[in-house]
Amino acid sequence: MQRYVYLAGPIAALTEEEAKSWRTLVTERLAVHSIIGVSPLRSEPPLDPEGTYDNVTSRRDLRFGSTKAINAKNQLDVRMADLVLAHMPWDLNRVRLSVGTIYEMAWASAAGKPVILVTDDTRLAEHPLVIENTGWILGSFDDAIDVILGLLNIYAPGTAGPYR
Repeated sequence: MQRYVYLAGPIAALTEEEAKSWRTLVTERLAVHSIIGVSPLRSEPPLDPEGTYDNVTSRRDLRFGSTKAINAKNQLDVRMADLVLAHMPWDLNRVRLSVGTIYEMAWASAAGKPVILVTDDTRLAEHPLVIENTGWILGSFDDAIDVILGLLNIYAPGTAGPYR
């Protein structure tokens, strides 16, 4: 059975590098264990002329760029995933808290899916609702990937996992 990890995190107003670099890193590290990282950037419309992901309300691509399409696709991906890895770094949160990421974490929690949060934002990590709706609040992707492998690797094809 194939396993999926939804990669929640800031997108709006970020450059392609800012939005994708950590997702690429995590996806590559999970792929070695036959676990698929699912990015909310799949099927996204092109970047705006300034080279950032623009305000979603200005998008005209009704297939994948409208607010309703983005919401439906991201909800589907969270529901289909085995767990959610959310990344909310302080340097991006201080500019603009990722409301979409908060929603994705809430959808996962409501669906009974584990949520792993990677953050260095102490304000966010100490929020009562974040504490109660995440299984793990960690400071690094290395730790998050260890948890993911501990949870899912036993099910990945071709691996014995930590439990025999």
